[in-house]
Amino acid sequence: MKFSKKALCATTLCSTAALLVACSSTPYAPDPEDPLQGMNRVTYSFNQKLDKYALKPAAQAYTFVTPQVARDRITNFFSNIGEVPTFANDTLQGNLKLSGIALSRFVVNSTIGLLGLFDPASSMGLTKHYNDFGITLAQYGITTSPYLVLPVLGPSSIRDALALWPNYNYLSLWDYVHGYNTVRNELFILDIVNLRASLLSSEDIVRLASLDEYAFIRNAYLQKRASLIKRYTGRDTGLKGKSNNANEDPLDGMDDLTTDTDTPPATANNDDKNEVPKKNDAALPGVEPVADIKPKTDVATPPPPPIAFRLYSNDPVKQSLAQNELTEMEA
Repeated sequence: MKFSKKALCATTLCSTAALLVACSSTPYAPDPEDPLQGMNRVTYSFNQKLDKYALKPAAQAYTFVTPQVARDRITNFFSNIGEVPTFANDTLQGNLKLSGIALSRFVVNSTIGLLGLFDPASSMGLTKHYNDFGITLAQYGITTSPYLVLPVLGPSSIRDALALWPNYNYLSLWDYVHGYNTVRNELFILDIVNLRASLLSSEDIVRLASLDEYAFIRNAYLQKRASLIKRYTGRDTGLKGKSNNANEDPLDGMDDLTTDTDTPPATANNDDKNEVPKKNDAALPGVEPVADIKPKTDVATPPPPPIAFRLYSNDPVKQSLAQNELTEMEA
């Protein structure tokens, strides 16, 4: 099986132009981050049908015939190949520490890990991270870019779509496998099917968590990219509603919906059991404020239990004292 890069690029450009013309007048709510929403929704619908009738059945068959242990080894293998563009982009961004980690992971896993089938680098403290040429372009000033859905490949942006070409042709190992195009194409297809198989267990989350799957995926992708750009380059993408904390997860904002804002802050002395709640001075109109609650001070402390109950002993003297105390209490 052979693919012509020129034919593939020409087909993609023609289909994109046709979709632009066909969807330019599609009525949707304007969004500055998604000015091509009409075209993107048509492409998204095409990708959904392609996934339903081709990718998903292939992934299900692959999962059925391939044991989990083998799928884990395959995932590690392709993850190890991904260390090469990560290392290259870390270097281009001037982050020598991360580039050293990516290079060390590739060397360790390619040797000790048997061509990346295993991941001993993680047990050595070399934590995996991800980087690509789209983040490198953001490092050099292209921080904002309209959202774009690519045929087959899915969520992207104009910046990230343009970054695919140098990332694949120059910064990865795929294009350097000369003379083995058939093997390269088969491995590339295996990588896509294996990735799709890993998403089978989580695909219902998007369907159940949102009324508009397209908007949910778009927002998740844009927030994820903004988080990566902020983390590696320190640049703010200006994404609406996005925090400047680079270390937070893109979906952490959903946790704020369940935060109990009425919980009072902890006091300096947690052992104070007689703390008096303060009256709410900013009560709502028409609602009577709650009166101050005073601690009860007239509750008598119960007497200690008899000696016989506190400490059992065979000593006749202690038994006599316990019996006398019990008699006095009953009187």
